[in-house]
Amino acid sequence: MDRYTPKERAEIVQLYTQKKFSIVQTQREYRKIKKVKTAPTDVTIRRFYAKFIDHGNLNDASHASRMRTSRSDENIALVQASVDATPTTSTKRRSKELNIPETTLRRIIRIDLKLFPYKIQMAHKLNPADYVRRVNYGKWAVEMARNQSDFWQKIIMSDEAHFSLSGGVNKQNCRFYATENPQIIHEKPLYEQKVTVWCGICATMIIGPYFFENGAGAIETFNGDRYRAMITDCS
Repeated sequence: MDRYTPKERAEIVQLYTQKKFSIVQTQREYRKIKKVKTAPTDVTIRRFYAKFIDHGNLNDASHASRMRTSRSDENIALVQASVDATPTTSTKRRSKELNIPETTLRRIIRIDLKLFPYKIQMAHKLNPADYVRRVNYGKWAVEMARNQSDFWQKIIMSDEAHFSLSGGVNKQNCRFYATENPQIIHEKPLYEQKVTVWCGICATMIIGPYFFENGAGAIETFNGDRYRAMITDCS
């Protein structure tokens, strides 16, 4: 019989993931925390981790199928190790892997581990040279502000937006209650008709809006020449 309890096995797996799968660092940290001279062997550490990955638990085989419903120290350590190893795994999948009900799992994550499901942030990709340009632009703006007291009032910020003329339907918010599927279909063109609108703002006024269309009112595509002409007309 293994001399390590389920809680100790979970702690070993947690240390193994925290130490980036280094056997030596795991053994060293284990001896430091437990204040003992001996530590689990490399075979034991890898066996515990493999069992955790394959079966989602570290219990003995005879108790592996039992659902763990309590927020025990063992379950908290298992969830912590699981989150450290795969932080992007969904709650439903993690619940099946750890054999812990979703309700208990959510409480452990929120209350005991104090974790929050942060969303990924989207940002424009910057090339290596862009960082230098941003610093140089900031220095230039500071220098201009020092030399001209009204410099910030001369700055114009602008942006353009595309608006669909055919309207849109959000499938997540549109539901039809019926005893059978009504098979309702919303048709939309392959290439939706859109209009591009430009608008600017400065310290004293709002510039625009400017619609990209010809003299007959027909929508025009957005390109560099029309953008230059728009700036000339607005000025």
